[in-house]
Amino acid sequence: MPMWLLGMVFAVTGVPFLWIARRVFARDADMARWPRVPGRVIASAVSASQAQYRHEDGHDYAYTAYRPVVRYAYTVDGAALEGESIARSIDGFTMDESAARRLADKYPLNREVMVLHDPQDAKKAHLEIMRSTGAVILLAFGCIWLALGTLLLVLAVV
Repeated sequence: MPMWLLGMVFAVTGVPFLWIARRVFARDADMARWPRVPGRVIASAVSASQAQYRHEDGHDYAYTAYRPVVRYAYTVDGAALEGESIARSIDGFTMDESAARRLADKYPLNREVMVLHDPQDAKKAHLEIMRSTGAVILLAFGCIWLALGTLLLVLAVV
């Protein structure tokens, strides 16, 4: 395969990674402009659940998965609402107990908080905007593929 063609394949492979990462970063930037309203934490705990997976060696392994559970109340245009999303980027994910505890401890019972809510749907709300680790990884892979492709293209021309 000619080097210039390999370079094109690498460069083109990197573009979708960069495009997806850019969309996630843009969504985070849009969320940063959402209205904020005062709220109050009405529950704060760490939830533990048992899970298991089958390893490639055929054995089943059990582990405990943890997630912070923080509920808060807030009011938008006279409507009393409740939310439980700390940040979009961690919703639905589990973590080790100490990480879950640290996050839940940031929001003790009755703490006053500022709640970001979607101006189109006030039921969509978060306490924080956290950079998506997945988007950062996609950005890194996209840059690597694009850089390798560019390097191969330059070497093919020289």
